[in-house]
Parts: sequence; structure tokens; C-alpha cells
Amino acid sequence: MSAPLAKHLHPGNIVRFRQREWVVLPGGNKDTAQLRPLGGGEDCTINLAFTESAGNFLPDEIPAEAKFPLPALENIQDYDAFRLLLHSSRILLKDAAAPLKSLAKISIRPKAYQLAPLTMALKTSSIRMLSADDVGIGKTIEALLIAKELYLRGDIRSIGVLAPPWLCDQWEAEMRNKFHFDPVVIRSHTLARLERQKINADHSVFRAFPIFIASIDLVKGEKYKDTLLRDAPDLLIVDEVHGAARPAARNSQGIQQLRYQLLRELADKKDQNLILLSATPHSGMEESFKSLLGLLDDRFEDFDLAQLKDGDARILALHIIQRKRHDIKAWETEGSLFPERVGGDQGHPYRFSTEYQKFFTGIHSLAGKLVEDSASMEAFGRRMRYWSILALLRCVVSSPAAAEATLINRGAQGYSDPEANEADNLTQADTLGKTAVLENAEGETSDAVTGIYSLKPEEKAQLTKFAREAAVLKGDKDSKLLELCKILERLLADGFSPIVWCRYIATAEYLETELATRLKKTKAEIKAVTGNLGDEERRAAIAELSEYEKRILVATDCLSEGINLQAGFNAIVHYDLPWNPNRLEQREGRVDRFGQRHPVIKVVTLFGDNPVDLAVYEILIRKANQIRKDLGVHVPVPVEAEKVTEMMVNAILRRQANATQAVLFEDVEIKAKLDEFNMNWEKNKEA
Repeated sequence: MSAPLAKHLHPGNIVRFRQREWVVLPGGNKDTAQLRPLGGGEDCTINLAFTESAGNFLPDEIPAEAKFPLPALENIQDYDAFRLLLHSSRILLKDAAAPLKSLAKISIRPKAYQLAPLTMALKTSSIRMLSADDVGIGKTIEALLIAKELYLRGDIRSIGVLAPPWLCDQWEAEMRNKFHFDPVVIRSHTLARLERQKINADHSVFRAFPIFIASIDLVKGEKYKDTLLRDAPDLLIVDEVHGAARPAARNSQGIQQLRYQLLRELADKKDQNLILLSATPHSGMEESFKSLLGLLDDRFEDFDLAQLKDGDARILALHIIQRKRHDIKAWETEGSLFPERVGGDQGHPYRFSTEYQKFFTGIHSLAGKLVEDSASMEAFGRRMRYWSILALLRCVVSSPAAAEATLINRGAQGYSDPEANEADNLTQADTLGKTAVLENAEGETSDAVTGIYSLKPEEKAQLTKFAREAAVLKGDKDSKLLELCKILERLLADGFSPIVWCRYIATAEYLETELATRLKKTKAEIKAVTGNLGDEERRAAIAELSEYEKRILVATDCLSEGINLQAGFNAIVHYDLPWNPNRLEQREGRVDRFGQRHPVIKVVTLFGDNPVDLAVYEILIRKANQIRKDLGVHVPVPVEAEKVTEMMVNAILRRQANATQAVLFEDVEIKAKLDEFNMNWEKNKEA
């Protein structure tokens, strides 16, 4: 913070902050100050961190020296007016935080729209709420406002947060720095330390530490599940709850099903206060969405959402809050709350170099042959081969580094995934394949998950040969990389700090190395953050990178959900196209959110002239961007997107590598399926 501001924060001074006056108390240091509102008691004191990195300030709320103008003769009125002023001043000073106790005990100033969920919660005796506000509106703040208010009123004594493991540290920072809670983070590597800190050996960690944050994947297992159910906190907040919806396949025993079973048993406790958070609770699968509604009230799971009765709609409205960006505009009394997003509705095309086109054509031809040869295999083998070839094509389109890593894996190992040997039906085969190919709720993917099923020796040799070819395509023969360099140079020159989103770890690490050399003249600091880094390492890397004047973050989708990146970045480059537009919105929502100080967010979506990128861009990405441009909001893609993607790529495998989109769309089967898919998406749009 600058010196002129710091001088106002000396003990004894009175400052104007959040539209009221505060006295500065002794006990602060160079980075913090203790403030108490005029007329407020000791319980209203706050510790204010006044460094920008603490994230406590919006541009309009920097503490300033308080000024009290002298009374003017023309303002003097009669005795009755004086008494009215005196009494009103006493009332204001007596309760400086108005009727909400929490507002005097937090280090942020919530916007008016963020108080709406709190108002809803205070009207109910038992809280069961789904907050489905749009990405970046501030669901974390809304949930913690409810928690703080109930805690200060004495209505609850314990608070628990269940979150994906990579978000636990972010929740801790939000609770500690902005809401002055003192939470503990319960993860596998912190359990031993927490056990030693317990005062009562008979208490579980969930009871010994009344305010905690836990990885949902730690507590979903039998080892801790029963203990959490027994010692559940008074209020439980579940973040990114769409990852815990009941899967469509009810007999599934995967990670998502175990999460759902945990929440289902917690919800069965009738006195359990429960707040569920997700910007994308309905991803197109109504059955999964209804399973989340059933956590709020068992009756909701049986509602006909397409034709809700008036009484049912009113009941649902008491438990669900969902607002899009355009809904929030009605609350904008102090200027726009969110930046303008530009460029997202237009793709940025590039062409393969001659050498890369030749390489891709060879891979494409081999892929088509492998698919044809699988016709004589059993159904399971055909599906596994299909998915592994799809994964191979995605890697080849991503970068020569991802292609090399994947080709080596598939050529040397063939089909070797130990889990897959246990799969004896198509459902399990598809579960394994989708983990490798399609976007998933975890936000992270592996570069090489399976080899290609049942390869002949000569086919393995071909893949090894292609791996050697991929290695020499890095650098100057990679036109996608060269186009990215031009884009980044322009963004840096215009004052933007971009994030480059990749699907594969190998691609991200390759870009970090190449960009450091090729963009050396820009003097920008470049850092790749992937799933190879632990949670603390990711956070430290982002914090360090944000200190540089010019910076570029290269990231995989391990950062695309829940992580707040608006403080350090304001531009997005989609280097690899996601095969589900919902992921596109999640990536952009990391910077296009409440608290972003830059007035404009620049979005660049790269796509190649190859048939894989063209199919995904034309059918999914461009339509999603157009809908967002028309409505100003993101509309979730229908569940049929996965089937459409499969069908499109499957058709591509049967054609030449340079097949045009016009030829592709002439396929009668594809056209009929696309028409049905678009009709369902339009229904989502109208809803």
C-alpha cells in the first residue's frame, strides 16, 4: 500500500471506510490495522490487512482520512429537529452494523445482491439451500456470510466445508482473511498433526475442531465417513457439488457415486443445515440434477421440472437461488460489477505446417485402419480401441510433445491398464475411455491412460516411428505454437496478463519451455501450473507469478474449477479446445468474475484446420459462444454432446484427414442427430 494511505492508519486516527467512520486502535503493524466503528463495542473490532495481495479491497473502498465539516448557520434548526438528530445518531452508533451482526466482523464489503441468500436463510429454521449463481458472482462469499451471521447469533456452533482437494487452501484463505474464522484443513497429510492437537482423545477431528475444511474425497471413504456422519457440524457447506451428483448409472461405484452416498446420508439427518454450491448444477442430465434437489428435500426428486405446479415452484424458490450476470445488473448502483468479455464469439484459426500436416495424415490413416480392424473383435475390445484412438487424436492435435508422449506409451505398452482388465462390459469400458478423452468433473486429465487394445507388432512399430517424427516437429515446425506467440505478444503489448489453457500436462510443459525462449524480448515471466504440482505448490507458483509486471500463466484444467485468478490475470487463450463447452465457461470464469479490476477480459479461441478441431469447434464451441453473445449468459450444453462428439469423430475416422466440413455434414445420419441435438440446446436456451 502507498505511503499516503498508510499515514491515515496510525492509532487514534479516524478513517472513512465502507461508508462509515472507524477509529484506528493500537496493535497493528506495517501490513495490518485494527479498526473499530465509532460507537461500536470491542466485539465490532476488525483486523484489516491492507496489502493488495490480501484481496480485501475493491477499488472504491480504500480507507481514507475521515472529515467532519463544521456546522453551518443555515443548517441550524429548532429544538425538536436537534433532538431527532441526537436520538438517531445514538441509535446508529449503538448498532454500527445494522441488524446483521456479521457485517462488522468481516474484512470485505458485500454487494447488495450477495445479501439475498443470507436473507433467504434467516427466514428458515433449518437451512437447505442450493446456490447456483453464475460463475464469478461470489457464491463463496454468500455462503460464508450465512455461516458468519448464524455463528455470531449463536444459532450454530460448528461449521464444515467439503470441497475438492485442490480448493481446500482457497477456502481456508477466504475464511481466515475475509471472515476471521480460524479453520483447520483436514487432509490425509494433516490428520496426524491434528490428532496430536486434540485436547480430548475421545473426540474425532470433526468434533475437536468445530470449524474445519475437509477434502470430500478423503471423507467419502468408509474410514472417515461414519465418523463424519456421527460428528457432523451444525452447518455443512459443499462446494462444486455437481461433482457429487448421483451418476446416471445407478449401479456405479465410482468416485462420484461415493460422494453422493456421503451427502445422501448427511441429508437424511433432518436437523442438518446444508448449503450446496455449484455454478453448473444442471449439466444436461436431469436425473443427476434431481439427485441434488433431493438432498434439499426428498420431495423435490419427484417433481416434474418441465411442468412445475405453482405450489411446487414456490417451495423450490425457498431453497434455490440462481442468478445470471444479466440478473445482477439490476443491483449495479455503483457502476458495472463485472468486466466486459470480448473476442469469445470469434475463433482464431491456424493451419498445420506442411510437415505437421503430413504427420497428422499418417496418424489419421493408421487410426482409421485400426478402427476398421476392430470389427472382428469382441464388443469390449472395439470400445476400448475406439476410446484409445480418440485419446491419441486429441493429443496429436494438442502439440508434438503430447503426441510424442502418447505415441510412446501406446506403442511400447499396447493395452496395459490394470483397471481395464477388470472391465467386462461396455459401461465400464466407456467409463475408462471417457476418463481419458472427455472433460470430467475433476478438471485434470492424464496424458496417457491406456495403450491401444490388442496391437500387432508391426502396428506397435508404426506408433514408435510416429513418436520419433513427433519429436522433430517441436519448435519452428509447430505452426500452432508460432501462432500462439503472435497472440501473446499482442496481448502483452496491450497490457493484458494472459492464461494459456491446455488439456495435457506435456503440452503445458512444452509451451513453458518454448515461450520462455521465443518471448524473451517481451520480458514476461512465464510459468506452467499443472497437476504435477501439489496444491500448495500451485498456489505459491501463482502468487509468485502475479508479482511480475508482465506475466503469462500456462495451465491445465486442474485450475479451471473454483480457483480465483482474477487478481493476477485478465485474458484467456484456449490453446486446446475442450470437447464440452461447459469447460470453456469454467476456464473463462476464473478471471471474468466479481473483483476483477480490469474493465475488459480478452478471450482467444485457437482452432486448427484439421478435421478434429473443426468438428468440435463448428458443432459445439461456436454455437455455445453465439448463445452466450445473444443472451449474455452461458447455457449448459445438453447431455447429448458426448454422443455427438463421438459420432462426429467416428465419422472423421472413416474419411480422409483433409475431409471438408461440407462433406461431413452431408452424412444423413449425422445431420439428423445434429438437428435433434440443436433442438434440445435451443430448449435449454429458452429455459
